[in-house]
Amino acid sequence: MEPLHLLFVTDAFMTTDMGGAERVLWEQARRLAKRGHRIRILAGCPAGLLREPEVLEGVAVRYFPRDEWGALTHLVTAYRNCRAALRACVREGRVDLLSADLPLAAFTALAPPRPVPAPAIVTFYAPWDEEFRAKVLGARQVPRSVAFQASCRRLLQRFTLRRSEGVLCLSDFTREKAEQITSLRGKRVAVIPGGVDCERFAPGPDKAGPRASLGLPREGTLLLTVRRLTPRMGLEHLLQAFQEVAGYFPGAYLLLAGAGPLRGALEDGIRAAGLVGRARLLGFVPEEDLPVLYRAADLFVLPTAALEGFGMVTLEALASGLPVLATPVGGTLEILRGLPGPFLADDPSPAAIARGLRRFLAMPAPEREALGARCRGHAVARYAWERVIPQVEAYFAGAASRRGDGLG
Repeated sequence: MEPLHLLFVTDAFMTTDMGGAERVLWEQARRLAKRGHRIRILAGCPAGLLREPEVLEGVAVRYFPRDEWGALTHLVTAYRNCRAALRACVREGRVDLLSADLPLAAFTALAPPRPVPAPAIVTFYAPWDEEFRAKVLGARQVPRSVAFQASCRRLLQRFTLRRSEGVLCLSDFTREKAEQITSLRGKRVAVIPGGVDCERFAPGPDKAGPRASLGLPREGTLLLTVRRLTPRMGLEHLLQAFQEVAGYFPGAYLLLAGAGPLRGALEDGIRAAGLVGRARLLGFVPEEDLPVLYRAADLFVLPTAALEGFGMVTLEALASGLPVLATPVGGTLEILRGLPGPFLADDPSPAAIARGLRRFLAMPAPEREALGARCRGHAVARYAWERVIPQVEAYFAGAASRRGDGLG
């Protein structure tokens, strides 16, 4: 295959923001670069943290400033700065394909007149309006102002998806959401899952070493979740579920890793439930410490209440040999399909999560170990990046050959 000159554009990048979408983009970019393609990334960066252009593992990265003050100011400055930076990228070198990640950058890149005269695809992670509603209010009653802003986001995302030459989704769940927004179906709305680095995320020889290095309890059963502390993640449900089972399993501990606006409420919930010393908020865990954290745990819990587009943390846990108990929300069902054992709660409620916790905590140690080995095998066989990247490469190559005014 002739090397592609590929330009990624995104609202945020792993050097200043790290979530599932940022991780997917970076893994795609660096692994395509290793396969001989010429890769550049243009990423939004908070104005106060603006970085100089840099080269990371053969990938050229440059940044445009985005304003963090207020929704309108953010939109206007990000749009203006991103378009100027896109035009500069075109002047600097050939672009065979533009890959737009995250809604604002995608809209900026595809709004007429296009600043990049090349075919463009959009990676669709979730409906922008639904994410906004969940982030702002956690699916509670929506005031008119929020409803209006959400409607605007949906219209902009619909426009962007229809203007692109292809839409890439990580799951059938997100594909269905994209088709609902665009009213389009067909081969240009493709599904290629995210992947996992199975060398980096792998079981360790024991749990004592990782626990000691992180200052975690040496004995007992550690239940772990890694989530942004926001309402749609279901963390309050998980805390209620753990409260139900903690008295029956005195050796069980709950670890919640992540940062976000719910930290105060969760701290209050831990105190009110009498779980101080049994449930801990670890705060933000740096990317380099995540593999060790997974190795230290016995069970990973994904208590999502709404809108789980895919779930990179689920793959990382499975690859680490960690059984997963998840709520049956969104793309999670697709990841866990084919795995035996108590992997899915009946629903997202605290009672259903508690039943799943009881099933796992009652398992004998040999059964838990066998379960972990099956999880590792499942991740390696289906989701190792070495298996996923050739699919991404073929899709990008096909998209680069298209010309036109989008899907419809």
